[in-house]
Amino acid sequence: MKTLCFVLLFLTSGVSLSSEISIGSVSLEIPEPEGFSLVTPEAAPLYEATKQFVFDMNEEYAVFIPSKDIPAALNGLIPNLPRRFTVQTAKSLIDLSVTHDDFEGMKDQVKAQNKELRRVLNATIAEAIEKANEGFREQTNIDPALSVSQLEPMPAHQDTERSFAYSMLISGGATDANGNPSTFVVAGTLTLLHIKSKVLLLYAYAEESEIEWTRKRSEEWAKAILRANPNDIKSDIKEALPSTISNFNWTKIWQSALADGLPNHEGIKRAKTQPSALISSTRYSPTSFDTSF
Repeated sequence: MKTLCFVLLFLTSGVSLSSEISIGSVSLEIPEPEGFSLVTPEAAPLYEATKQFVFDMNEEYAVFIPSKDIPAALNGLIPNLPRRFTVQTAKSLIDLSVTHDDFEGMKDQVKAQNKELRRVLNATIAEAIEKANEGFREQTNIDPALSVSQLEPMPAHQDTERSFAYSMLISGGATDANGNPSTFVVAGTLTLLHIKSKVLLLYAYAEESEIEWTRKRSEEWAKAILRANPNDIKSDIKEALPSTISNFNWTKIWQSALADGLPNHEGIKRAKTQPSALISSTRYSPTSFDTSF
């Protein structure tokens, strides 16, 4: 159970109903998933932990945890988080305008190269995991020994004009707080959302048995984000233009999106299982951390 909670945190305040983010010159309102709240800098240990383990090809904008856990986070604790949402985008897309044709081309490219994608994904994940291990060792002098034995993207279960979603099961191993090897399995759903000429990467994580929950809640959340950000004339024009990035490597974006889940989620949990390591960088006392499971 310790390792499962660790992983579910790693794959990615006050309470507000939505948060505003800016991707390039485009501002977007991100509604909180029902029952979840935004993690802000006031929840310093958790907030810092979420930032330390984002795959370097991606930019993270918001993390949402169950609202009931916000008081603990504001008190300097890193609570158990079996469910979690996060919003990211690929850094290479931040300053680009993505048209309707671009988004359709991305979906076609990923579908056509799905078999090759799975093969290359293993190398991408290995690189991401090693960077996560390195980063954690540098910060804490502790080796989490993260590894992935299997990351299997399932066939796309959502393919609309504005969204493209896959679910996945991630299994692997790590060392626990005492340095003993342990294993984990995480369920997740990744949704690529085309909105106002930008592409959001929406992640939802839960326990292995809750993969349908991640799908349902991801779909609801994506629809809420679209409702909160109706297209304006400027966005309509940008999205209707001919593609200016027709040769863009969308498969690379998809690889990095899938690969981000494990290092991000697992690293935050490592901060919980090894709280003293995080204290050195956040200046919180050991008694401020919840280390129970």
